[in-house]
Amino acid sequence: MARKTSLESGLDHFQQDSAKELKKLLDQASKALGDAESFSGDKAHEAREKVIALLNEAKGSITEKGREAVELGRETLGNAQDRIESNPWTSVAVASGFGLLIGLLVGRGSK
Repeated sequence: MARKTSLESGLDHFQQDSAKELKKLLDQASKALGDAESFSGDKAHEAREKVIALLNEAKGSITEKGREAVELGRETLGNAQDRIESNPWTSVAVASGFGLLIGLLVGRGSK
């Protein structure tokens, strides 16, 4: 089994945390909406306000997770750039190999 890189581990952790947090917030909003159905007057208004607050919290959380994802993407791009710059001929060889492979597959498919 291949060993996970720190980037893969970070992405897995990020995905699991995001999913848990979003599920928790949506469960709370769903419960508050269910409670609101049985209320009237001030109680219904309070429940509605609670749902709005929870949805705003979810929106903020999603925005923050989006920022984290962008930062992780920038870090990954930086790491790839560093690797390419430190091994330019290896990068050229790998890119040429992929190009040759794709050329062979496309050429084979058109006959």
